[in-house]
Amino acid sequence: RACKFNRSACNASQINFLQDFREQMVASVRGFSGSKSNGLFINSCFAHCQSELPATWNGTPTIQNKTEDR
Repeated sequence: RACKFNRSACNASQINFLQDFREQMVASVRGFSGSKSNGLFINSCFAHCQSELPATWNGTPTIQNKTEDR
């Protein structure tokens, strides 16, 4: 449970799991991430997923006044 809220409390196995997840995610966007006509906004939230709730999906974070859903 400590690892969920503080990654410095994660053991080696948990860090490896997170690193594997990261590598899979990066690989999944590699095909279209190099396009000059596409953009990516990948938000890293360690403790929870901001896409679960409309309030966080539609309200935060923003880049140049645009939220993730735009």
